[in-house]
Amino acid sequence: MTLPLKVFSMVKFGVTPEINALSTLIILLTVIVLGFALLIRNVNINMKKITLILTSIFLVFSSIGGGIFLYSKNNTEPKEVLNVFNWSEYLPQSVIDKFEQTYNIKVNYSTFSSNEEMLAKLMAGGGNYDLTVASDFMVEILSLMTVIVQKQVL
Repeated sequence: MTLPLKVFSMVKFGVTPEINALSTLIILLTVIVLGFALLIRNVNINMKKITLILTSIFLVFSSIGGGIFLYSKNNTEPKEVLNVFNWSEYLPQSVIDKFEQTYNIKVNYSTFSSNEEMLAKLMAGGGNYDLTVASDFMVEILSLMTVIVQKQVL
């Protein structure tokens, strides 16, 4: 992946500290290279020294930029948690993983194999779920028992 594609893919989800750091490093590197080019033009320096200085500058900035990028990528903790209670084998793990990666939300996924098992777990106070998938007749029963609260979807 090229740098412009990487920046574009990062910007799609909003401006983040990683993009700000990357932009700052690119601007700083550009200013240094321009300043160095003006210095070379006015001072007589041999090519070996120029190559050594440019290589050193490149290594320093790529190390700093890479370190900042890797540190920020590894330290992104999910901001929110979504507790889901669903039928077993209803949703593949790959979909949950992609959802967590895309939206930076941790998904706690619990399953049940029948309506009766779901009712038993909910009645026993087995969990506080944000989203529960149930059969239509079971939703009515759970509402009457005040086990679940239905929310309007806009």
